[in-house]
Amino acid sequence: MRTTILFGGTNKERLVSVASAQALHRALPEADLWFWHAADTVHDVRSEALLNHQRPFEDEFEPGNRGVGFEAALDKAKAEERLLVLGLHGGRAENGELQAACEMRGIPFTGSGSASSHLAFDKVAAKRFAAIAGVTAPIGLMLDDIDAALKQRYEAFLAANDIEVAGIEFIADANGAAYTYDVNTNTNYNADAESRAGRSAMTALARFLGGELKALR
Repeated sequence: MRTTILFGGTNKERLVSVASAQALHRALPEADLWFWHAADTVHDVRSEALLNHQRPFEDEFEPGNRGVGFEAALDKAKAEERLLVLGLHGGRAENGELQAACEMRGIPFTGSGSASSHLAFDKVAAKRFAAIAGVTAPIGLMLDDIDAALKQRYEAFLAANDIEVAGIEFIADANGAAYTYDVNTNTNYNADAESRAGRSAMTALARFLGGELKALR
């Protein structure tokens, strides 16, 4: 069985995926490298091309060679008895679509199966099913204010990364220590928290962008 690291993807999180693939490749130097391009093609990648790619979070990775269609690549993975190590984030790579395509062909891959992936992609539904299984999940809350020092660190992080608008999610332990786990810019806000607060992040974002657009006219 040939181990193959699949990275990239068709959504913006493909940038993060390249950084993940670099770490995976250092741990699995003998693995083949396949890059899933935004054009829905899959490309063979040389080790040095991946490892020498600088600023993966900012700059697009370009394989520099001709690829094959996504479905054809999966057929090839099946024919060549490959094990796919998924170094992917978001979109079709996380919502169960890729996993279902692999399961239909009998391609072994790392991570959760299609049903679990699809369920976990919906935060509210995932928490509901966890509760059914007896797992206590913390409720989501929209806070009007937070610790001043934590707020300052968040604002410095956003400014350093040129992010003007964001919804930052964190969890606090019994001692009040905050652990940040997600930064959302224009999608994937916490619908559970919004519902409790009676506010819509998407509406607030639309109003902000509307104001910015008006200022340009």
